Amino acid sequence: MKKITLLLFAFLASFTWQANAQVTTSENFETNGTDSTPTVLTINSGDITVNNGNPIDAISLGTFTSHYNSATGGTGWCGDWYAFDLAVTGGVADGTSIVGGCDADFNGLDVTGFTTITITSNDIDDVSDTVYFDIDLDVTYTTVTPPNCDSLLDQTVDVPLSGDISWSIATGGATGYMLVVGTGSGLDDVVNTDVGNVTSYSLGTLTAGTTYYVTITPYNGNGNANGCTEQTFVAFDPVQGDTFGDPLPITPSAEGSTCDTSAYTFSYDFSTGVSDSGTSSTCGSTSTFDMFFSWTATSDALIWNDGGSNPGVAVYDTSGNQIDCLGTYAATNAQLSGWSIGDDLIIQVYDFGTTGANPVSFCLAEFTLPDPPANDECGDAIALTVNEDLSCGEITSATVLGATDSGLTNSTCSGTENDDVWFTFVATAESHQVSISNVVGSYSDMYHVVYDGSAGCGSLGAALTCSDSNTSTTSGLTPGNTYYVQVYTYASNSYDTTFDICIGTPPPPPANDDCSGAIVITESADDSCSNAVSGTTSSATNTADYSSCSTFYNDVWYEFTPATTGIYYIERTLTSGTSSTYISLWSGTCGALTQVNSGCYSTALSESLTAGTTYLISVSTYYTGEVDFDLCVYPAPAPPANDECPDAVELTVEGEIADLPSATQIPGTILGATDSGITAPAGTANDDVWYSFVATASQINIDVTDDFDGVIQLFSGACGSLTSIEHDDYDSTYANPRISRSDFVEGETYYVRVYNYSANLTSTPDFTIALWTPAALSTQDFDKEAVFTYYPNPVNNNLTLSAQKEINNVSVYNMVGQEVFRNVPNAMTEVVDMSSLQAGAYFVKVTIGNATKTVKVIKN
Repeated sequence: MKKITLLLFAFLASFTWQANAQVTTSENFETNGTDSTPTVLTINSGDITVNNGNPIDAISLGTFTSHYNSATGGTGWCGDWYAFDLAVTGGVADGTSIVGGCDADFNGLDVTGFTTITITSNDIDDVSDTVYFDIDLDVTYTTVTPPNCDSLLDQTVDVPLSGDISWSIATGGATGYMLVVGTGSGLDDVVNTDVGNVTSYSLGTLTAGTTYYVTITPYNGNGNANGCTEQTFVAFDPVQGDTFGDPLPITPSAEGSTCDTSAYTFSYDFSTGVSDSGTSSTCGSTSTFDMFFSWTATSDALIWNDGGSNPGVAVYDTSGNQIDCLGTYAATNAQLSGWSIGDDLIIQVYDFGTTGANPVSFCLAEFTLPDPPANDECGDAIALTVNEDLSCGEITSATVLGATDSGLTNSTCSGTENDDVWFTFVATAESHQVSISNVVGSYSDMYHVVYDGSAGCGSLGAALTCSDSNTSTTSGLTPGNTYYVQVYTYASNSYDTTFDICIGTPPPPPANDDCSGAIVITESADDSCSNAVSGTTSSATNTADYSSCSTFYNDVWYEFTPATTGIYYIERTLTSGTSSTYISLWSGTCGALTQVNSGCYSTALSESLTAGTTYLISVSTYYTGEVDFDLCVYPAPAPPANDECPDAVELTVEGEIADLPSATQIPGTILGATDSGITAPAGTANDDVWYSFVATASQINIDVTDDFDGVIQLFSGACGSLTSIEHDDYDSTYANPRISRSDFVEGETYYVRVYNYSANLTSTPDFTIALWTPAALSTQDFDKEAVFTYYPNPVNNNLTLSAQKEINNVSVYNMVGQEVFRNVPNAMTEVVDMSSLQAGAYFVKVTIGNATKTVKVIKN
């Protein structure tokens, strides 16, 4: 009997193990917005649905991804332009905080049992960027029933002839799929197999235009899904022109006929039979659909205009070698060339959208290439007159119409030199400006390159300047030497563009253009900046000492030696111009500088400097602009009284307050504040100030109103052993930092710190803080101790306090939390002399025995 029982138990245990299969499935959560707002992705435990109600065994963070500007934008800017803060409450990761993380920093974290996960964007470059970010939660759960029969084919028409099919993941915890495919309903003449835990399968070569019948049956350890419906798909049936080997003949319009955006010679509306060949030209990848046309050349060029769906075009020989191409959204009357009359050609029209959704239309017309311009080759460069200033009194008109590729390519520059023309000039100064103007034609994006021409066209060497802008300045020239300018359209096709070009002479750079010429600046006493110096970036250049920050900014230099050791503020104020202008602080000697501040894009600095040490300050402006400015350095003011936690200003919670506008706004400032050394949950807390309060209600609101990007953080405990409870730097209702909680413990002391999210110095350091609750403040314990009265209120001179027990302590605080009166009466009556106090509101804190009560009085 016992043996039978044991066997039965073993059988049941085995059955139970098989019937409760464990499955791991990912569920994605996403959001987007600006990094500076910030944008917050909040995931609550109740948001998880992928387990279909089955018990969850474990949850971990899967792949986290951030994209710049769009859901498919670049993923390489996290850590440079923005970062993310992760916070977890509840479960095994309760209290976990990862600050300033990027993609891989969050992956794999076990968050089993979590209550809330928040991921908050951080703006770390002082420029607001749009960011898209998402994260997978890998959810492991135990299934107790078979999966649902809801897997659907991803594609049911125009299925590739390769036979590659895929389907959606079944809900309910599938661990595999049975796949039956036949050429008729109920048949399995193509495949009948268990494909395992995958959602795709290759059936092998399909018959074009044939309908196939598919049954997908998910299963798990609890059995197969029931009642799965047969589905169908139709194999792709290509039309002529779908492949390179079966092109559709085409005859371009005659030269001189209308070929513009209002008259498209060719129009096709494909509802089916068109696919993506996978053939990509150098002008762009084929990412939707394409068609192929055949033509025996009757002209040495073609004019192209795209129409419906804005397709691109590429021309190949019959062996598949590319001759020429144009990208999608090409310029009007763009040219294609590179073949000879009589050549057999294949023309690919690509990327024209979804089949049947938008007809593809375009125009091709014969065109005879013009003769190349006189300066088509470097050896025939046109000599330019050098102007004495930047007014371009002497200009030269030119064109790229008919220009060919000179074969002189510089790998450090951009664009395609297939239609380059050449100019030369003799330098009369160390710097000259190239200006291209009056650009007219089918394409207007011009590019130019400046070379040292001392060794002639055959040995131009590296480019001195590469410029997509129509204006560039090249410095370090040798007066009397010859230089060459190569001009071409940025794109890889031929155009009819005309333009003017001139060589100008800028004024000499400022004396402090280079680190070695740094101007000495004397510290000012305070922010009145009595010793500020005026400067300019006009004609400044990008120097080697600044190139570690950027090669796109022109810089000037200043030298400063602090008189005392401590925090100094460095500020620049623009007096003319609006171009992006930043300051950086350096130590060391010119040619071997070390940057002191972090980042290269600060408009004001707060740095700890050492007396007697010489520092270099760079002021830099984006190369396309110039500014005038004032630069000032001065010692930071003394820190606020509440700069450190032990000196926290004691605040009192206001009771029976309806809303924030009704609460008392207590002024504060971070001007002169220093870093208390406690790690910031968001941003950089290098200028934090502190407050404390005793909770007198369970529900309390803490609001900061500021003109900087403020952060507030709430702590419990005591200075030196604080525990962070919550932080916030933006509230959608009040558009300022706010913490609102209903779990405060009455009688417990809490600490609050306020700081600027950015490490940079803010020009608006003042703020207000309000501590309030809609509830009536608790006085139950106080009333048990003694009956307490106070009068008069408002008071002119003396405030009388009276109780039935001894009053042990009396303190009076102004609205900024400063104690202005203290006494230990140890009597049942106390008279507080308020005659010398300024008019306004005050808090009077009275202690009787073990109870404390705070009342608000008005001084007339």
